[in-house]
Amino acid sequence: FQTTKTLLRCPSVLLGIFQGAPGCVPWGIVNTFLNDYLSSDRGLPVEGATLLILLFGLGNFLGTIKGGVGSSYLYARYGPHYPALLSG
Repeated sequence: FQTTKTLLRCPSVLLGIFQGAPGCVPWGIVNTFLNDYLSSDRGLPVEGATLLILLFGLGNFLGTIKGGVGSSYLYARYGPHYPALLSG
């Protein structure tokens, strides 16, 4: 509990929380209601809408893995200069 209190005193941690938390809301809504929207309003069969949500999640998973592997490679190649490489 002491670590949490210490972290919450840091302005950059608070900024990250206050910027990141509202950004999660739209994705939660998409994952919750997209299946119903696609089947009810767009005429897609429930199975097709579910498959589309599954493929969306699979793409998210594979993109996360690929990004992690690619970042590890770039950090191993460029070391501490890697963040400057991403910044342009």
